[in-house]
Amino acid sequence: MRKLLAVAACAVGIWGFVACGGDNNSGGGTASDPVEGCKQIQQIMCDKVFKCFTKEQLDASKDKVGLNAADCVIKFSVECTPEKQNCNSGDVFHADKLQACIDGFKTFTCSDVMNPDIEPAACAQICTK
Repeated sequence: MRKLLAVAACAVGIWGFVACGGDNNSGGGTASDPVEGCKQIQQIMCDKVFKCFTKEQLDASKDKVGLNAADCVIKFSVECTPEKQNCNSGDVFHADKLQACIDGFKTFTCSDVMNPDIEPAACAQICTK
């Protein structure tokens, strides 16, 4: 599940690449699937990028983030596969930490979105030994 964190960090890293909010429409509950959690995080971050970045920043990064939030989600969700998101062998998956990770991304401000070094602490706890 550290791979989920890597995908999210990769997405956030793109924000840093372009020189550096809104919420996901998903309801409450607990995310119990790493692939679905990855997709939710991508949706959240893409929505926030297109709300937070200036037109100039978006134009400069359109090859990476796409032309709109929906295009961005398509580009980043290619990383949301079982092979890339499931915990490593011997690790234990914690659905509650995945949900906390998702919820943490929902609270990101525009300043957070533009800082590639910020991530919700729960993301590092999704898969543990």
